[in-house]
Amino acid sequence: MPSESCSAAPPPLASGAAAQEGAPTPAVTTVAVGYWLQGEYPLSNESPEAEGGVMFDGTPHIALLVPEEMRAAVPTTPSSGAPWVMWKDTPYAHVMVLVPRRR
Repeated sequence: MPSESCSAAPPPLASGAAAQEGAPTPAVTTVAVGYWLQGEYPLSNESPEAEGGVMFDGTPHIALLVPEEMRAAVPTTPSSGAPWVMWKDTPYAHVMVLVPRRR
């Protein structure tokens, strides 16, 4: 749920809830933004259900839920530090953008 360190418009919330429940995700027809500025727990970059593979460490980030054609040229691994597509081959795919931690 959204809090002071996490916020998401209805499409990301619906998609996130669907991923957690294993339900079909709503169709993505527009851009939606969610953010986790305090970070979150580590997740697999592969899919919402995966427990291994390339891991995302939970660093503070912005998640962009965009139609598939808008993320086609975006890298799919977080190794470069540039934005990347998380959960690429799932209906929950979204673009991740890291946010530097405040010091």
